[in-house]
Amino acid sequence: MPTRSAAPLLGLLVGVACVLAPPARGQDVPPEAPPAPAVPPPAPEENAAPEDAYAYACAWGVLGLRGYPFGDRVAPNGVVFNPLFSLDLDFNVWLWRRQNLYAFFDTRFWAQKPGNNQTNGSQGVFDFSKRELDFTPGVAWTYCGSWEARAFAYSMNNLNRGDSLASPFGFNDGIGLENRYYLTGEHARLGQGDYDPTHDSFVSVGYYVTKDMIDLSGETFKPSLFTRAYLTYDLFPDWCYLFLDAQFITERPVKARLLNIDVGVAVRPLSCVPNFELRLGSEDVIDFGAHGWDTRLYLSVGIIF
Repeated sequence: MPTRSAAPLLGLLVGVACVLAPPARGQDVPPEAPPAPAVPPPAPEENAAPEDAYAYACAWGVLGLRGYPFGDRVAPNGVVFNPLFSLDLDFNVWLWRRQNLYAFFDTRFWAQKPGNNQTNGSQGVFDFSKRELDFTPGVAWTYCGSWEARAFAYSMNNLNRGDSLASPFGFNDGIGLENRYYLTGEHARLGQGDYDPTHDSFVSVGYYVTKDMIDLSGETFKPSLFTRAYLTYDLFPDWCYLFLDAQFITERPVKARLLNIDVGVAVRPLSCVPNFELRLGSEDVIDFGAHGWDTRLYLSVGIIF
């Protein structure tokens, strides 16, 4: 029989057992409390950035270097020279992304093969002479689906050659308008991380409002209407494709004058650097007025960004 001192401890154990014991068969089990209602997520702000905003780039384009083993080019002052290489930049940047409005800047720096009074001996084996700088700034607006309007200015400038072959002289410049129609869905990814400007095929028509250009005979003329087509065809997707960039320019009022053609094959040989590209191509200029034809073969390396 438990002593008086053990009675409180025995009562505590009996109470704990009653609490932990399962309910008897048929005994009602008190229902669990209903879960608290889920709190709805806050409504998105009207002007909040989309979830994939990180995929958009502020700028995009192509940076390239072209080397010319042979061929001639007529400079803006009408003097023929032998190009050695050109540095090319196609740079684009958003002005108003929600309205598909952006600015573009295309530029080419031409270097000439060394020669008498056209060289710097201190450059050693890397000897070349700066020859010409061309640039085309403008704005573009994709106003409806695949349709895009462009306004631009162009300038082609001699750097260190004129009629005297020693001092800078001569340039061609003007203003143009262009309306493009893009042929594939690539343009819908404009400015996104997976956008590839080298595959954005289009056809266009435009008009040079002012001023002048140079032909193969070294004479200036007043350009007017022009049409352009940039087309690509995949031989091996994501690795090799053909390209054609052709522009037909008329003389004022509307008379056939120049046909500029850039055609060739492009490869991306490094899977670890998919935006690195090699091109083998030909630049041709057909002059309907002077009845001439110039051809320049080139090999280029480029980075798409």
